[in-house]
Amino acid sequence: MASWTNQSTSSLLPGEPWTSAKALAAFENPEAIAEGAAGAPKIQAEALGAQEVNEPAIRITQFSASGSLAESASETVTIAGNLVFFPRVSGNSIRGYMGDGQLIVANTGSTSTQSYTVTWYRIVP
Repeated sequence: MASWTNQSTSSLLPGEPWTSAKALAAFENPEAIAEGAAGAPKIQAEALGAQEVNEPAIRITQFSASGSLAESASETVTIAGNLVFFPRVSGNSIRGYMGDGQLIVANTGSTSTQSYTVTWYRIVP
């Protein structure tokens, strides 16, 4: 892991000598920022574009559950753990909503049994 080195802006003015300490800081500081080294500035969320952070970068794991619901039936899907992204519910005439801290999947159609799938991501600490 690279070390963060504070640089005085006055030592970087024109006419100041380029030293090995300055060169080492110029080489290591970007890596220290990326690694979150002690004392290094932290990368702000605004610096990241939409969907730039992928699964390996933030260590998330995908989970899913599926089943079938009869007409006007509902089922509670338990999503264990914390740090969970709100789940995606899919299926014809299927809706998901939160109730008592649980995800409830319901067949809102007036037709026969419908299949559903719930997919969610959990941040792995």
